Amino acid sequence: MIDPAIAPYRKRFMSYGMRYVLLIPVILNDELKGILLLGSNKSFETQGSRVKRCVDLAGRLAVALASSEREEALYRQAHFDDLTGLPNRQLLKDRLELQLFHARRNNTSGAILYLDLDRFKEINDVFGHSVGDLVLTQAAERIIGEVR
Repeated sequence: MIDPAIAPYRKRFMSYGMRYVLLIPVILNDELKGILLLGSNKSFETQGSRVKRCVDLAGRLAVALASSEREEALYRQAHFDDLTGLPNRQLLKDRLELQLFHARRNNTSGAILYLDLDRFKEINDVFGHSVGDLVLTQAAERIIGEVR
């Protein structure tokens, strides 16, 4: 039976006539991805085929979540700089094309701000790439702090 003290979903489940809840962990590679919460108006048989199908569904959900995470990671790798987290040239190109399309359609204009770090090559040559990376990450943090 659903305990109202620890079940914020209780009211909603009860409105559908659900009096029992089955919690199934959604796990992939020993990592908890979420919890599948199923309601029923009858008590669940823990050995029944319905529960086995629900466990299978939780496994499929875990695979779908992992696939979604992989897609997000691939998008991030393709469109953002690993070091600074800033959008890269490809994302700039994509967004610029979109903004140009909207500007033409709406007869509006816009602007681009181009930033260049003077003598950055000297920093890398004299102090090494690790210091150059530090300068880039600090510059990125300042840029991020000033724009939305």
